[in-house]
Amino acid sequence: MNYKSYNPIVPTSRRDVIYAFLLALTAFSLYIGFLSKAYVFEGLIRAMPIETGRWVHLFAGNYLLYGPLGLVFHALLQGLGFHHLAVISLQAMDALLGAAGVFVFYLTLRRLGGDTASCVIWSIVLGCSLGYWLWSTEAEDYILSTFLLLTNFHYLVRSMRQDRVDPVILGALHGLAILGHIVNVIFGAVVLWFLYIKFGQGWFKPARRYAGAAAVVVLGAYGTVIAFIQKPASLRGALNWFEGSAALGQGAMNWGGGFTLAKLGQWAAMSLRILGPFPLNNYYTPHPWACAPLFLFAAWSLFACFFLVLVTHGRAVYRKDPAVVGGCAIWLLIYALMFTRWEPWTMVYRVSDLVPLCVLLFLGCREVADHHGAWRGAAAALACCLAIGNLGAEIYPRSFASNNSNLERMAFLKANTVEGDWITGDGGQDEIYIPYFAQRRPIVVQRYTRQPGLLVGLIDALQAHKQSVYVTSRVLSSGPWKAFFKRYQLAVKATGPRGFVLYRVGKEKI
Repeated sequence: MNYKSYNPIVPTSRRDVIYAFLLALTAFSLYIGFLSKAYVFEGLIRAMPIETGRWVHLFAGNYLLYGPLGLVFHALLQGLGFHHLAVISLQAMDALLGAAGVFVFYLTLRRLGGDTASCVIWSIVLGCSLGYWLWSTEAEDYILSTFLLLTNFHYLVRSMRQDRVDPVILGALHGLAILGHIVNVIFGAVVLWFLYIKFGQGWFKPARRYAGAAAVVVLGAYGTVIAFIQKPASLRGALNWFEGSAALGQGAMNWGGGFTLAKLGQWAAMSLRILGPFPLNNYYTPHPWACAPLFLFAAWSLFACFFLVLVTHGRAVYRKDPAVVGGCAIWLLIYALMFTRWEPWTMVYRVSDLVPLCVLLFLGCREVADHHGAWRGAAAALACCLAIGNLGAEIYPRSFASNNSNLERMAFLKANTVEGDWITGDGGQDEIYIPYFAQRRPIVVQRYTRQPGLLVGLIDALQAHKQSVYVTSRVLSSGPWKAFFKRYQLAVKATGPRGFVLYRVGKEKI
C-alpha cells in the first residue's frame, strides 16, 4: 500500500523561508539576550577541555558530537574577535541551535498543511516552552540532540509529502542524531513506522538501506574516535569511555533501576515542568516577576484545554495523517519507556518530547479551528503566557550572576588565594567550579571518605613541597570532615559573603 495524506501538500515557498528566518532571529535574540549564569556541571565539563587543550576529553562516549562541534564554534568566535570563556561560546552555540530548531519546526508545520499564522504561533509555543528555552541558554548537549531529532522528523514528514527522500538520507540523519546523544538510537522506531506507512509490505528494503546508512555514520564515527583519539588500552577501557555517566564502574550499564509508580509520577510532573516551572525557584536578586505565576497558571489551563481537544478528536486527527500522528505517539512512548526508568526528575532528558507534543497539539487545534476560530486565538494566548511566564519566573532571574551563589564564592576564593594553591570542595559543582572559575586546584574530599589516610598523605605531601592547602567552612559543615580537620591547625585566611570562611590548613596538632 502507498501512503496518501488527507492533508494538502504545501511546498516550501520563499515567503515561508523568510517567516522561518524571522522567527529564528527572534528566538536567537531572546536566547542570547538571557544566557544563563547557572553554569551547570555538564556544560563546564564540556568547556574545560576547550580551555585546557585536552582534546581527548572533548569526545564524550554517550554524546560524541557536542564537544568537537563546540571547539569549532569557540575557535570561530575567537577568530572573529570574541574572546571569552569557552562555556560562553557553548551557550551561544546552543542559542543558535535552539533558534535553528524553531526555523525547522515552522517549516515542518507548513509541510503538515498548517496556515502561516498557526505555524508561527505553535513555533513560538515550542520556542518559549521552559525546557526548550532554558536549554537553549545553557551549555548542554540536549538542545543539539533535540535539533537533530527535529531535523530527522522534518525529513520524515517531507518523505510523506511526495518528496523523494532517499532512505539513505534518513539513515545518515538518524546517525547524526545518535552522535548527538546515544539514547537517540530508539528514535529508529519512529523512522520504521514512517517507512511502513509509506511502503506497506515493501518497507523492508528501504528500512535496510536506512539502517545501513545509520550504522555507517555511527560506527564510522565511534571507530575513528576510538582508534585515533581515545586509544584505549583494553576493551574494558573502551566500554568505560562509551558508557560515560551511565556506567556503574563495575563493567555494567546503569539503566536507572526498575519501573515504579513513584517514577511514573515524577515523569508526569516533569511533563508539565518542561512547559513551565512549578513550584517556582527561589531566586533572590532579582526575584521572579510577581505576575509570572498567573501567566503560568493560564498557560497550564490552556494546555489542558488543548490536550482535551486532542484526546476527544484523536481518532479524526489520526485518520487524516496516520504517519505523523502515529510517529509522534511512538516518539513520546518510546522515550517515556526509557525516561520513566532513567532519572524521570531530570528536565534535560525531556526537552525533545516537546517536539512531538507540540505537533500533536497543533494537529488537534487545527482539527477544531476550522469550525471554531477562537482556538487559534487560544493558541496565541498560550504562546504569550508561556513567553511572559517563563521569562519572568526562570529565564530572567537565571540570567543574573547574583543568583548563582557559587560564582560569588569562587570570586572570593580566587581573590584570597594564589595560583597553585589547593582548595577542598565537594564532588558536585565545587569539583569543576574551583578549577574553572576560581582557577585553583581542587581536593574533592568525597573521594577520600573510605580512605581518609590517603587524604592525610596528600596534604602532608603538598605541604612538604611548600604548597598551600585550604579548607572552607562549607566542607567543615559536614560532621565527618569537621572531625577530620580537627587534627590540623586551622588559621582563618578570610571571611567572605554569607558567613563563608576560608581556612589555611597548617601542620597536624601534636
